[in-house]
Amino acid sequence: MTQDIAQKLINMKNKVTTAETETTRLEGRLQGELESLKQFGVATLEEAKTELDDVSTTIDADEKLLKDGVAKLEGEYTWEA
Repeated sequence: MTQDIAQKLINMKNKVTTAETETTRLEGRLQGELESLKQFGVATLEEAKTELDDVSTTIDADEKLLKDGVAKLEGEYTWEA
């Protein structure tokens, strides 16, 4: 019985050590990601999301403008292959 408790404590200690190691690894990864964001002129994840939404909106608008322009040209001109 004492041996079972000792084994459970060893297992718990190993799990805690593993969790601490994983936490440290994830904290390092987070710091690296934040440094990457700073290279693009943003400081937080929310700011990055806002920037990406703005870029996506601009791309969508430009794509619509191009499609409308191509449709207009196709209507005005005959295209030969």
